[in-house]
Order: sequence, then structure tokens, then C-alpha cells
Amino acid sequence: MNLRRVLADPRVRAFIGSNIVTLGAGTPYLYSYYAPQLIERCNIPISTTSGLSLSLNIGSSLFGFIAGMIVDKNPRVACLIGSIGTFIAYTILGYCYEYRISNFFLLSLSLSLLGFCSVCGLYSAVTCCTINFPKYRGTAGAFPVSLYALSGLVFSNLCPFFFGTDIRNTFRFLSIVCSVMLLIGALTIVVLKTPNSMEIPEYELSSQAEAMTPELNSQIFAEPKEPSTPILQPSISKFSSPRESLLSPKSAANPLVIHTLDHRQFSTFDSTVPINSYQDSIDHTFTDQQNEKRTVNSVIVALKDYRFYIHFFILATLQGIGQMYIYSVGYIVQANTEKIDIGGTSAKLEKMQSLQVSILSLMSFSGRLVSGPISDILVKRYRCQRLWNIIFCSLLTLFASWMILSNSSTHRETDTSTLNTSNYSTISYCSMLFGLGFGIMFGSFPSIIAEAFGSEGFSTIWGLSTSGGIVTVKFFASLLGNELSHKADSLTGICQEGSPCYTDTFTTVRYSTVLVLVFTLALMFNIHNKSKKNTYN
Repeated sequence: MNLRRVLADPRVRAFIGSNIVTLGAGTPYLYSYYAPQLIERCNIPISTTSGLSLSLNIGSSLFGFIAGMIVDKNPRVACLIGSIGTFIAYTILGYCYEYRISNFFLLSLSLSLLGFCSVCGLYSAVTCCTINFPKYRGTAGAFPVSLYALSGLVFSNLCPFFFGTDIRNTFRFLSIVCSVMLLIGALTIVVLKTPNSMEIPEYELSSQAEAMTPELNSQIFAEPKEPSTPILQPSISKFSSPRESLLSPKSAANPLVIHTLDHRQFSTFDSTVPINSYQDSIDHTFTDQQNEKRTVNSVIVALKDYRFYIHFFILATLQGIGQMYIYSVGYIVQANTEKIDIGGTSAKLEKMQSLQVSILSLMSFSGRLVSGPISDILVKRYRCQRLWNIIFCSLLTLFASWMILSNSSTHRETDTSTLNTSNYSTISYCSMLFGLGFGIMFGSFPSIIAEAFGSEGFSTIWGLSTSGGIVTVKFFASLLGNELSHKADSLTGICQEGSPCYTDTFTTVRYSTVLVLVFTLALMFNIHNKSKKNTYN
């Protein structure tokens, strides 16, 4: 009975549906599993293969803000688009694979569509969990984000188990299963704007606090005289009258509230549950127009705020570093192999590269999963900022980049057909640190963005925030690729000198991480000062 009562809550059903959606939407991470066979069968030149992986990033990063706009309008429609698009993308890939179609544009288009559809599902799930559970948005949002990272590992083990090396049936399996999982979101996901979720974003706190009269200031910590709960509307900065403004002690971080609404009443993104029985369709239309206008205004205000661009820089830099390492760890392992023969060492090298991918996936999943509860504990128990998670993430990245550069080649073993065990262990530790840091970063930032700029327009703002990753990933990946090519042996075409092969790249990573630390600390100091000023006012 209790379980039935819990499942009757639309928030619980939406939460379960969100996690199923992200598990099906995270298959872009599976690209490295089928890419070699797809490229070989379709006869794609090796020199152009980097463009295929770039297509995934274009779909997920460059077009991410479009997915965010759709999610802000209606998350169920976004999941439906994601379901249909995922089916089409994998069907095209399977068709090209089966009939050996060497059409680079068609493959790139399908991968871009796959990347776009994946973030349609991800943003819908993250928005749902972040807004539906405002008191524990870090913890709630961590689950779908972590499952999105785990998706590649799950399917990379399921597909070989069921289909072995049959890539054609793998594409058929993915086109059906992933599409159905995204379709579940179109049936279950709903974003409920409860009174607690409608928080005033940080960018409005200072301006509204300064506009408050002495009479209103005296009410900041007063108990409400009405039994109802105040509902927050971030887009309105003036009270109609002092009597209509109620300040709840439970919302100390966001003391400004207007209007009242019963606990049992709430509204959704695409429709409004009637507050009173006499509401008609005209009220619904008016409310929809108001919601859309508030969303647009929130995005515009966020884009005018310099702190948005600080968040943008921090996220883009850490995203570029993390994805560069994830995409290039195989080359780093290869650089620490003195000599690769066709026999045992080649197979061993592939096994070691595969293990690094598994380590990165598991650590990224763990980082995303634990970052949410940790950020909630920081805010609720210690009254600290969630940005401390980003400080920790940056320190992990800084330490990992220092460790990989200390992986000296002076202690290489004399057996030139094996991989140096010491060097390889160091790379494994670095993969753990990079993966954990990358997971913490992506697990923390959604709730950081929601707190900084409010719930209205969250998906659009989040999509814009992640769009910088396509530039930074390209920058750091090109930096490493050019250095490896420049230092490659003239006979083998491969650099196998260990850490000297990528010294310049990870030196740049270190300096970039230090810069991220500086910007993060400056942002934290700015938020602390404004919060302190508002408290005294």
C-alpha cells in the first residue's frame, strides 16, 4: 500500500522515468565501441575520422541550447523528439554499415542527430529532477547525470554479450531499446512548479534587496500571517503592496516572495493545474504566455550578467580538459609502449586501453553520483557554496596533470615488447582522477546554474553553458594531436617516449586549471560578499 502511494506521486514517477531516459540517452559514449568497425566497413579515410567524433559534439554541445529551449517549452515533447531522432540515427548508421555506404556527410548527420537527441533526453531528465526536488536538487539531479555517464559502459557490455561482433544487429538493438527508453520520458516526465521550486535567482537578490523599503526590511524574518505558502516569481521585482509580500524563514537564501498558493496546488511547464474550479481555457492560455515570457526574460537577464560568462568559462575549460583525456587516453597508453608487435603486445595494448575507458566510465559515474549529495550537505549543513565541488574538481585535475607529467621515461624497462608497468599504473591513477573530477564537475554544475539564474529557462541556460565545450574539446584535442604528430618517430609514425610525447599539452592543462581555480575563487568571493551585504541590509 505504501509503495502504491509513493508511486502515485507524479514526482516519483517522473524521477523514475528520468533515470530510464538518461540511461537510454547516454549512448553517444558508446561511439568508441562501434566506430572502428563502422569506419573500416564504410571505407572512411583515417584522416577524416576525427570529423565523425566532432559531429557528436556538434549535436550535443553546439545545438544543446536548442534542446534546452524545447525542454523549457515542454520536456515531454523533447523526449518524443529524442526518441524518434535516436531511432532514425541508429537506423541510418546500421544501413550505412550493412550496405557499405561511404558517405561521410550522411554518417556525420546521423551522429549529430544522435548527439542532439541524447541531450534532449538528458536536459529533460535533469530539469525534471532539479526543479521537482528543490530542497535536494543536487542529490536528485545527480542520479540522471550519473546514469547518463554509465550508459556507455552498460551497453558496451550488453551488446557483445548478445551479439558478439555483429555490429549490424547492435545498431538494430540500440535503435529500438534506446528509442523506447526515451519514449518512456514522453509518458512520465512532468516538471512541477511547486512553491519551493520557484526560487529567486542570485542575480535578482541584490537588486531587489536594495529596492526594499524599511517596512519590508523589518518583515524579512517574520512568520507569515497566512496559512498558505508563498510562491516565488523571479521575473517580478516589485510588490503590489506590503501586505501581499510574505517572507518565509525557510527561504532565507531567497527572502523575497510574492502572492500565496496552497501547498496542494502546483503548475507544470506546459499546463497549469486549476487553482480554483472557475478557471477556464483563457486562464490557461494567459498562464502559458506568462510562463514563456518569464523564460525568455530569465535567459536574457542571465546573458546580460557577467557571472554567466564566468560560469561559462569554468565549465567549458573543465569540460574540454576532461573530454580530451577521455577521447585520447588510448594514445597516451600507446605513447608509453616502447614497441608494438603484431603478436601479444598489440592485443595487450588494446586490453589496457579498454581498461582505461572502463576506469574513466566508472569514476565519472561515481563522481556524478556523489557530487549531488555532497553539494546538498555543503549548502544545508555547513552553509557553504556548491562551488566548493568545482574547487575540488579543479584540484583533482591539477594533481592528475602533474602526475602524468611526472611519469618519466627514464625508468622504462629494457624489454621493448611490453608496456612499462610503473608507467601504466600511473596512467591508471590519472584516469581515476580525471574521471572523478569530470564526473564531479558535471554532477555539480546543473544545480549551480539553477541556483545562480533560477528555475525559469533553466534548460536553455544550461544548454548555452555547455555549448563552449565544443571549442575547448577541439582546442585541447588538437593540441595533443599536433604534439604527438610532431614528436612521432619518423619510421613508425608513433611517439613512444612516454611523458615527453605530451608534455606541452598537459603543461597547458595545468595552467588552464590554475586559471579555473582563480576564476572560481573570485566568483565565490563575489557571491559571499553580496550575500553578506544583503544580510546586513
